[in-house]
Amino acid sequence: MSNDDELRQEELQVLESIYPDYILETTLISVRLDIPVELDKHHRVVLSQDNGNSDPSSTTQEIEVSNLPSIFVDIHLCDGYPSSSPPVITSVHPTRSWLPKDLELAQLLRNAWQGEGILCTIVEMVRSGEFLDILGLVEDTCIR
Repeated sequence: MSNDDELRQEELQVLESIYPDYILETTLISVRLDIPVELDKHHRVVLSQDNGNSDPSSTTQEIEVSNLPSIFVDIHLCDGYPSSSPPVITSVHPTRSWLPKDLELAQLLRNAWQGEGILCTIVEMVRSGEFLDILGLVEDTCIR
């Protein structure tokens, strides 16, 4: 077993111990997650409305929320991860089509890798809603 395999195995054990309810499937080369978005306070969030209309102004709306439906994240842990290669985010998709920037979220998660294990960081970026602010989907002020 290579050093990267050992590091991946350790990281997966940590992930399973901290976030057991979010894990749908894990192997040494892939992880499938179902991560709820649990905001610490009410926020105004821009949500997508999939109504089949091609007018972009009618496909989003702003609402106040403290949690959002979960986001599925599929991750491939390629050779060299975590020491020399980033994980490959193969899929990011929200339940109920609420996220207007799912491709941008996938890119944000890809870019978070800094040469070490990142699975718990990915879960926290989604779970805490940190990505909403980074992608410009929340107002600066919290509600309540």
